Amino acid sequence: MIRHGVIIASISLSPSAKYTAWFLGILGLLFQMTIQLSSGSMVDGLTATFHLSAARAGFLAGAYYPIYCLLQIPAGLLIDRFGARNILVLGLTLAAWSMMFFSNAPSFGWAIFARLLAGVGLSCCFVALMDLIGHCFKASHFAWMFGLSETLVIAAVIALELILPDAVDRLSWQIVSRMLGLGLAILAAAIAIGMHDIHETQSSVNPSGTLCSLVLRELLGYIKDPMILGYGLLGGGIFSLVTVFEGLWAQPFYIHGWHRGIMEASQLNALLLAGVGVGAPLMGYLGQFKRYLYLNTVGLSILVWVLFTSLIHWGDGFSSIGLQTFLFMLGLTVSSYVWCYMIATEQASDDHYATANGFMNTLVVIPIPLIQPLIGRMLDASHHLPAHERYIQALMQFDFILAGMFILGWILIGYALYQNSSTQAY
Repeated sequence: MIRHGVIIASISLSPSAKYTAWFLGILGLLFQMTIQLSSGSMVDGLTATFHLSAARAGFLAGAYYPIYCLLQIPAGLLIDRFGARNILVLGLTLAAWSMMFFSNAPSFGWAIFARLLAGVGLSCCFVALMDLIGHCFKASHFAWMFGLSETLVIAAVIALELILPDAVDRLSWQIVSRMLGLGLAILAAAIAIGMHDIHETQSSVNPSGTLCSLVLRELLGYIKDPMILGYGLLGGGIFSLVTVFEGLWAQPFYIHGWHRGIMEASQLNALLLAGVGVGAPLMGYLGQFKRYLYLNTVGLSILVWVLFTSLIHWGDGFSSIGLQTFLFMLGLTVSSYVWCYMIATEQASDDHYATANGFMNTLVVIPIPLIQPLIGRMLDASHHLPAHERYIQALMQFDFILAGMFILGWILIGYALYQNSSTQAY
């Protein structure tokens, strides 16, 4: 086949080689999510080390995301051309170095720089896994395999989230960062040795200008597609409950706003993630029923908003079992973000899985670096209020942003369906 002006010879791999590649891709995503969500466990230590306000702490945590967002599409293009294995090895090696540097950062500015480098290195992990799933498994199994991948990653993240706060407390955030860097280096070596290329470049048939023209054509197609934009907005809003809320502000909210212990706060966070992990394969299965997908999307996004709003206002009054059940249910509904990537894959042209999912992932994660410091700024502005009221006010502003993103997403998807009323509804 020809991809981006390069002749690609598909390699016939054994099932064990395909599952090995998939598993190593999952480990890459696991490290990405662990570093992405570790800010909540490290925020107190980082605040003390660099003497940060809440807004600056949010900015440091969110510094990872701008470069990560910007590089999702280039990462997809590079993976489509050079293969997931090569790009993963380079990216994970850079991320390993950045985490080592982060642990020794002499100032706030250098810590920001290290987080940016981590975003560069880890920007390839998600789209690489999408590419591996797209090439190793049947197209009809994509949503299910993606959901299963998310479940495995989240199960591991839950275990790490229960361990990380205690590890940071006992060892320090610097030592934990070094351990993460060492793990990344080991994984990069394992991929270099143990992962086979899904495809190999045989010869170039066109100059590099062809790649640029194809890139532009692909991106313009995605930007003009209201279906992709609509699902990107919905996915960005829903997934921000994992990254913005669960990943950074939930734990301080439980500890300072609800006066819960650090271990209980970690357990509450883990329950939301557990719901996402259990729900992801289920949503992958439900995504096969295209006729009802739009109604399911609207209904679940409304439910996400209602549950999150209820959690902010009344969660502290729930019984222990009631709160745990509530957070698990919220996680189940949040797992519907997997539909965004299913839509991106279905809308993509042949052999552009990574590029399409890179664009979708850009839309999904781009709200994060904007919302994280915004919540911190609102917390700083209301410092005269009791902690409980401060967090409720800040999180309610986040809640209003979610509502706006959901409504705009519904409108765009509805418009796309109206334009294509004679075709199969999504």
